[in-house]
Amino acid sequence: MGLAYDAAVHAVVMDALNRRGPADPARFDPSACAAVAFDGVAPAPLFFAGVAALTRSESLEGEPNASEEPPLKPYAA
Repeated sequence: MGLAYDAAVHAVVMDALNRRGPADPARFDPSACAAVAFDGVAPAPLFFAGVAALTRSESLEGEPNASEEPPLKPYAA
């Protein structure tokens, strides 16, 4: 969900849609990588939605915990 408002993703997608060929990161402002969201998106609601999602996350409860890494799938070996 975070990619929907990410400023860097927005810059790359808009570059790809508005020009011929693939996106070229050299054509957009590198400060987009440090922005919370692209222009027109209010970051505060996104922050609070993210915090709310984290508080419901099982990862904060500590379960399920694995005692070891799962075995590799055959296609990854």
